[in-house]
Amino acid sequence: MSADVNTRNLQLANSPAAYTIKGVSTYALGRLPLTHYINNEEIKVPLAPIESTLGGGGIYATVFDFDTSVPPPDLFFTIDTVAESDFKMYSTVVVSPTNGHSGEQSDPLQVTCDNSTDCNNSWMSPQIAMGIPDEFFFGGKLEANYMPMKDDHVWALGVTAGRPFLTE
Repeated sequence: MSADVNTRNLQLANSPAAYTIKGVSTYALGRLPLTHYINNEEIKVPLAPIESTLGGGGIYATVFDFDTSVPPPDLFFTIDTVAESDFKMYSTVVVSPTNGHSGEQSDPLQVTCDNSTDCNNSWMSPQIAMGIPDEFFFGGKLEANYMPMKDDHVWALGVTAGRPFLTE
């Protein structure tokens, strides 16, 4: 493998299976770009680890270029170590979002994409705000469940307190 970083990156990009990772994982700080090639199949994506010290805080998520359809499919979020009866948040894309929704399936959190339900080349806003459980919370992974339908998109995540977290 070349010592020149540009040449080395080309070597890795052109022949990814030719080099072993030897246990090394690469993480991004708060961003998770995804490409999905399967239609009509719901997926569960682990978005970020949540440390136990973040219990009682808030986590914020948004998606860029989520243009699988107009409007895009609803998203729902879970934490793998928390019962869905204690944490399961839904969100939907609407033209004019309003506040005060519970995040339950019958009353999802509302977001928009530039005052439209067409999320092509735009971020969802406001960010999807979810309270992290504080009682008996020992950490876990935030997961998004949705049907991406052959789409490239990017997740962005943030928390109210604590160190920045990594997304795999």
